[in-house]
Amino acid sequence: MEARVEGLGRGPDDYLVKPFAAHEPQARVNANIQVATACQEAARSVMRLERLTLALSTKRISVFEWDVKSNNEVVHGPFVEAFGAPLVDAARGMPLVAFLSAVNAEDIEAVNEVITAAVETEELWRMRR
Repeated sequence: MEARVEGLGRGPDDYLVKPFAAHEPQARVNANIQVATACQEAARSVMRLERLTLALSTKRISVFEWDVKSNNEVVHGPFVEAFGAPLVDAARGMPLVAFLSAVNAEDIEAVNEVITAAVETEELWRMRR
């Protein structure tokens, strides 16, 4: 046991003591690859969050997440103000219809077409002021 503690104390992610089963090294390598992949994805997520925070701080971009199944939307940025939604409700999530109710009657058909196309193609879309 002391050999393992001493070995791990020198910096490796894992330490293998002889004798070991033939499949043990491959299993440990696979486990370390999974941990490394998870760490990389976590780092990417932090970087995306930092970029999003910076973009939102410019007050020129809005971000929303729409759960199509529940028809609930969480919104951050000037989009909230344009639709007159309460900031707390927008950050917590509210029905999409609450945002769309503020769209000018002349524009609602075009907005609905853009949303429908985004849902059907699963692509991102932009609305310009």
